[in-house]
Amino acid sequence: MSINFKLSNKYQKLIFTFVLPFYTFNLLPLKEEYGSGAYWTALITAVVLIVAYNFLFIKQLSEFLVNKHSSAEIIGEFGIIVLIGIFNIILFAGIYFSFGVVEGVNPDNSPLISQGSYINSIYFSIVTWTTLGYGDFKPLEDLRLIAALQAFIGYVYMALLVGIFLNFSKIEIDKK
Repeated sequence: MSINFKLSNKYQKLIFTFVLPFYTFNLLPLKEEYGSGAYWTALITAVVLIVAYNFLFIKQLSEFLVNKHSSAEIIGEFGIIVLIGIFNIILFAGIYFSFGVVEGVNPDNSPLISQGSYINSIYFSIVTWTTLGYGDFKPLEDLRLIAALQAFIGYVYMALLVGIFLNFSKIEIDKK
C-alpha cells in the first residue's frame, strides 16, 4: 500500500508551506499551562506534525525530481526548500519556546532554563538545525531526541539544497 499524495497546484503548495507551520507553532502554549499528561501529548503531537510535514514535502520533492525542468522551475523549487527549511526552524523553535532550553547553571547547580524567549528559541533552533552546536544552550532532557531529529532533518535539507544547486549549475553549463 502506498500513499498517493500530490500537491497539484500552487495554491495547495502555498497552504501546505505556510499554514501548517504556523498552526503547529500556535498549538504549543508554555509548559506550565500543561497538566502532566498534556505535556507529553502536546510534545508528541508537535513532533508527529513536524515529521508528517517533512514526509509530505520529501514526497512532493521526489515527484518533482523525476521529471526534467527548466532553470526557472529549479530555482523555484530551491526557493521552496529554503522557505520550508526556515519554517522547520520556526516549528522547532516553537517547541523550544514552549518547553524551554538549558541556558546554564544556577548557583545551586540546578539548570537555568530559558523558557518563553523568542530570541533564545530561534537561536537554539538555528544552531541545532545547522549542527553548529556552540554549547551555550542545550536541550532539556525531554527534548534531546527532538533536537537530534532537528539536526537530522537539517542534514537532509542541506543535502537537498546542495543537490538542487548542483543540478541547476549542470543545466546552466550544458546550455553553454
